[in-house]
Amino acid sequence: MENKTPKSSEPETQTSTQEPAKQKWYDNRIYVIGLLILFFPVGLYALWRSNRFPKAAKILLTVITVIFVINIGASDQPNSSSRPAPAPAPKKEEPKVAEDGPKNSKWDGSVRQVKDYLKDHLNDAKSVEYVEWSEVAKTGIGYAVRCKYRAKNALGAYVLKNQIFHMDKDGKVLFTTDYE
Repeated sequence: MENKTPKSSEPETQTSTQEPAKQKWYDNRIYVIGLLILFFPVGLYALWRSNRFPKAAKILLTVITVIFVINIGASDQPNSSSRPAPAPAPKKEEPKVAEDGPKNSKWDGSVRQVKDYLKDHLNDAKSVEYVEWSEVAKTGIGYAVRCKYRAKNALGAYVLKNQIFHMDKDGKVLFTTDYE
C-alpha cells in the first residue's frame, strides 16, 4: 500500500538548505553611528546608503554630524578662549631703546631697513611672514633689532628664523646674528 499525501499547489521551500541573506555593513545601525562619530565621511556615506534609517532620521543625523564637525574645527583655532595661554618664554635682556637712528613702525612694529635687507637677501622674498619685532636698541656699534620671521628656504620649505640685525647710525644692516 502506498501512502499518498495530497500535493499542495504551493511550491516547496527549502529553508534548511538556503543560507540567510548577509546584511550589508552599512545596514548595521551600530556600525553607521560609530562611523559617524569616529570617521564622519564614511559614516555619512553609510547612513545615506543604508535602508535601516528613515529619511527624517538621515537628515537629522547629517545635520548633527555637520554641526559637530564644525564645532570641532572651530575649537582648533589658535585664538580660542578655551585653551590656556602658554607661559611666556624668558626674554634675554636687550640694550636700551634707541632715541635716534632707525625706528620701529608705529603701525606694526617693523623696521623698514630690516625689511629691505630681507627682501634683498632671502631666497623667496615674497614668502616672508613677520612674526615678532623687538624695539630698536642702541648698541656700542650702532643699533640692533630682533626680528622673528618665517620664509621659504632654498628647497621651498618654510623655516622660522629669529635673528638680531645690527645696523649703523643710518640703519644700514651691517651683519646678523641668530637669537637663541
